[in-house]
Amino acid sequence: LHLGGRASLSLIVEQNWRKSQAKLVVDSKYGFSTLTIEEKSYHVSFSHSKSFAIAAISVEPIGIDIEPFSRSTERVLSKLCSAKEMGFVNLSTQLGKSKVQNGILFWTGKEATAKCIGLGLRRALRTLKLL
Repeated sequence: LHLGGRASLSLIVEQNWRKSQAKLVVDSKYGFSTLTIEEKSYHVSFSHSKSFAIAAISVEPIGIDIEPFSRSTERVLSKLCSAKEMGFVNLSTQLGKSKVQNGILFWTGKEATAKCIGLGLRRALRTLKLL
């Protein structure tokens, strides 16, 4: 995991529980992470991009992803979006919306959903449909 994500998680734990009782288990194959504190388990999700890192904790499965709106999306979208999804991203440009921003929303939405339901990032992003 990215050190910034771990640091974010550490801050969340420090503000809400005794840090010494926290145990993190990471399943890197499917993107699941579980945090056990005081005999209770929580779902954890991490994301990082460039100089940003975040962590989220929930009693329910959770997935998060961050990407800067300045990031180029053309190559990534062609690999992870269906024709219908690409049509929506392209149509948004005609409606005065930013193609890059809508592309980032699809990208982060797919990655967060894949993390949440445990499909794994490589395979899931190609097969997971948001539209």
